[in-house]
Amino acid sequence: MELLKALTIVNQSKQELGKRNVLFDSYRKPSPPTALDLLLRSSICSNRMYGFEALTFNIHGGYLEAIVRGYRSGLLTAADYNNLCQCETLDDIKMHLSATEYGPYLQNEPSPLHTTTIVEKCTLKLVDEYKHMLAQATEPLSTFLEYITYGHMIDNVVLIVTGTLHERDVQELLEKCHPLGMFDSIATLAVAQNMRELYRLVLVDTPLAPYFSECITSEDLDDMNIEIMRNTLYKAYLEDFYRFCKKLGGATAEIMSDLLAFEADRRAVNITINSIGTELTRDDRRKLYSNFGLLYPYGHEELAICEDIDQVRGAMEKYPPYQSIFSKLSYGESQMLDKAFYEEEVKRLCLAFEQQFHYGVFFAYMRLREQEIRNLMWISECVAQNQKSRRINTQERGRISCCSLVFQAVKMSTPARKRLMRDFKRLQQDPPAGISGAPYDNNIMLWNAVIFGPDDTPWDGGTFKLTLQFTEDYPNKPPTVRFISRMFHPNIYADGSICLDILQNQWSPIYDVAAILTSIQSLLCDPNPNSPANSEAARLFSENKREYNRKVREIVEQSWTAD
Repeated sequence: MELLKALTIVNQSKQELGKRNVLFDSYRKPSPPTALDLLLRSSICSNRMYGFEALTFNIHGGYLEAIVRGYRSGLLTAADYNNLCQCETLDDIKMHLSATEYGPYLQNEPSPLHTTTIVEKCTLKLVDEYKHMLAQATEPLSTFLEYITYGHMIDNVVLIVTGTLHERDVQELLEKCHPLGMFDSIATLAVAQNMRELYRLVLVDTPLAPYFSECITSEDLDDMNIEIMRNTLYKAYLEDFYRFCKKLGGATAEIMSDLLAFEADRRAVNITINSIGTELTRDDRRKLYSNFGLLYPYGHEELAICEDIDQVRGAMEKYPPYQSIFSKLSYGESQMLDKAFYEEEVKRLCLAFEQQFHYGVFFAYMRLREQEIRNLMWISECVAQNQKSRRINTQERGRISCCSLVFQAVKMSTPARKRLMRDFKRLQQDPPAGISGAPYDNNIMLWNAVIFGPDDTPWDGGTFKLTLQFTEDYPNKPPTVRFISRMFHPNIYADGSICLDILQNQWSPIYDVAAILTSIQSLLCDPNPNSPANSEAARLFSENKREYNRKVREIVEQSWTAD
């Protein structure tokens, strides 16, 4: 009531002042604005953070804004990253993180640690923070927070459908799903054969249902259609989130419009680059771009007709924010583009904290924490694989450090190199169980990989190293794959070469690095003694399984001490 009375008095004063201005404006001398003048001006600035919005924001949102700013102060600093980059083992990383807010989540984890364990526990902290904020939020903040999770839901749907297409175990796929994107019927995604069934059987009762209006077709789900589905869903999601933020008005609309426009533009550029050299037509590519952002609509028209990375660079020359990003890259180079976009995104997210009384800080914090977890994953992978020759760049952005592991510049961009970068990105985002791989030093055409022996088999506990040598004909031709570790297996030659059909006459361009390594891992416990590369191993496997298993256990023990 007190606030209502105050607003009534202000409005009456505003009307009186308006009448006086009409009668006497030409006779009075200019004078500095009074406090009342400033208050009256603020009453008509409903789209600015310093209007009446600021007077009422703290009633429902002030507590949670204070909470999220407190969470932000717990993000890792440049000094933390410098210490993490000096770690020699994953246990060292755990020790350094014990002094941070991740400490309680890692303290009870036994050695030896795995990269996935560190990432899972750090993600659990993010999930707990999100659930606390959502439980305390009221409308419209609760709906805003729910929008933040829809992107993870889309990623989870695509992960399950893609994994099912490649005959991966559903339970294994569920374990890899992001916890913020889980919903009740997600496990039944595996039964869908096309997008119409996907919607009718599974997604009709989820928040993603409205976004499927442009995706519903009777076409079978294959790799191309799944990727189109992902980008179509993201387009609908971003446009819906953008409209919701615009409806909120005030500083939230102003800040979130900028952040979402940047996300839409980044996706447009990535869609263009990733679709170069594919079957996707220009019209199909244009349909995947969001209908807002700095590049909309004229930049989209130019991107739709680009046929190489240099043409994309030329299209971005007219847009200063993106021209500065592409200026950091050499001509013909696209591998470093994701890093440049991440750095620009972190700058913009940090700027969101410079203003108050808006919901953008919740979106910014969630994105910054997710980036931090990705940083920890990169560092942990480097430590686990002993990649001394790779650089970890730590750059401080305000009070958040953006750490990203990057390759030495690869000067030539060819279809094979683009495909390998895509394979590497997928392998990092969705690593199969017991498999790890990465390019060696600055040579994208040569990879080091590690395969862990499958559980509950004679190979259980083994750590086996391989090399993969690619040519410019990849993926039309398979790589040359060899074990570096000593092996005893019916289908592995003495020099480490592998007798496997998909690496020879059954090769197909649809296989990526993850599929190759997964097939080799399966070969360990399911050999083909009828096509032997090692006659002794084949004979023992067929005639004396106990002796064969004993020799395999010897190989497993040797793998623990091998250089």
